[in-house]
Amino acid sequence: MSMPGESGSATHSAKKLTENTTITEGDYKSSDADENAISASGNVKVSISNITVTKSGDSDGGDNTSFYGTNSAIIAKDGATLNIENATISTDANGANGVFSYGGSATTNNSESDGTSSITLTSDSYVTSLQDVDTSYSNINFNGYKLYVNGVALN
Repeated sequence: MSMPGESGSATHSAKKLTENTTITEGDYKSSDADENAISASGNVKVSISNITVTKSGDSDGGDNTSFYGTNSAIIAKDGATLNIENATISTDANGANGVFSYGGSATTNNSESDGTSSITLTSDSYVTSLQDVDTSYSNINFNGYKLYVNGVALN
């Protein structure tokens, strides 16, 4: 069943993870438009570490990239728990987020009630950009570590 406003393209992924999985190395790429390089979906627990993910291939944009993560390098959705450690994630495409998560309907998307929008740091972390609907960053467990966004500590 598709979410309101979601096209079928939101389910296309080069690597689909639908079972509890641990990945400890590898290179994952997607150059197709509107395709995720890695997706974790359903009631699964996935751990990925020591990987490189590269996303190219422009999206047609719109709500599917902004609200549903279509064309992202990595997406966790529909209740998936995803732990990422020691990963290099690069995107070079219109509408390509680095890491994206969602789990609710369009009206509860990224809200506390659906269990998404959370990050737990396990070491100091560096990202080039961050878009968080929770401007207080209460959905980030800094865990005593620093999160640097484009070289500036967020906390």
